[in-house]
Amino acid sequence: MSEIPFDAAKLNGMLMSDITKPVKTVYIDLQYLQDLYLGTMVLLTSTINPDKEKFNHIVSNISKYNSRVVYDHAGCFPDLHLTDESLREYMNDPQYRNVILCSSPATTLTLEFSKIHNFIRTRNVHHGYTGPISYWINTFPITTCDENDHIVIKEKILYFDPENYLANLFDLHGRSAEFLETLQREYVDLFQQPESWNKEATVRVALTSTPFTKLSKESLIQPDAFFIYDLEGVDDPSKNIYDYLVNQKLIEDCPVFAPERLWDRDLIKKLPYLTQQQRDGIFAATMLTTSMYFALTYLNPNILVEE
Repeated sequence: MSEIPFDAAKLNGMLMSDITKPVKTVYIDLQYLQDLYLGTMVLLTSTINPDKEKFNHIVSNISKYNSRVVYDHAGCFPDLHLTDESLREYMNDPQYRNVILCSSPATTLTLEFSKIHNFIRTRNVHHGYTGPISYWINTFPITTCDENDHIVIKEKILYFDPENYLANLFDLHGRSAEFLETLQREYVDLFQQPESWNKEATVRVALTSTPFTKLSKESLIQPDAFFIYDLEGVDDPSKNIYDYLVNQKLIEDCPVFAPERLWDRDLIKKLPYLTQQQRDGIFAATMLTTSMYFALTYLNPNILVEE
């Protein structure tokens, strides 16, 4: 698969083409904004266990990493002898978590998101809405954040609106199951009416750490657009997410952006034997199938590579 170039103008068109209402809430996986897996690998080879050859191995394979079609991250750098599971352990180690959040590289989506944010604001005005845009940032695979982590993530959101940024941050980590099940009511309270919020804020941020495929029904009905890093498992009839998306069609009116990745384990096994034409056909068929349940557009969150 060839690397998909990032085009903010084209993305804006896709984001807004089927929406006839204000975009008040946007769901984004943090991994879509900054590559935590790559950041952890860089930290390991440059600081924790310095190894120049392994570090150079990462640098020389970034282009290959950008063009991968599976959700595996560590597998793109075989000389490191790491697994995604081991990387997640480092991400959730309090000793390294904040450093990883600080140093993980921003993706092309982050670098262009101020344009997207301002486009949404402008379009919202045409729909009669001049209020702030709420971004629900999912930090998974990082499952716990402290106040220092909040500060780091909040600074990342400066990219969204650097001139008018007055963001408020609420943390949903560690909330009870009862809270998540009644999120619809809480979500409105958090994002629209709190007395303590600055009324001039153009950006509001809430954090959670529940994998997308495990989000509650109440969570899914809130956003007007989704940037979902990992869709693996949404086609599994045994999971609640399948019922929510396929049977109940909870997000059928929302644009959904996701990396161009294979979900089917059988197809992944066959990947080395597939031609480029066959791969393209699989992705085209996936988009056609999912169009019955939500509007999927492929958007790869690449890492910039200096020529």
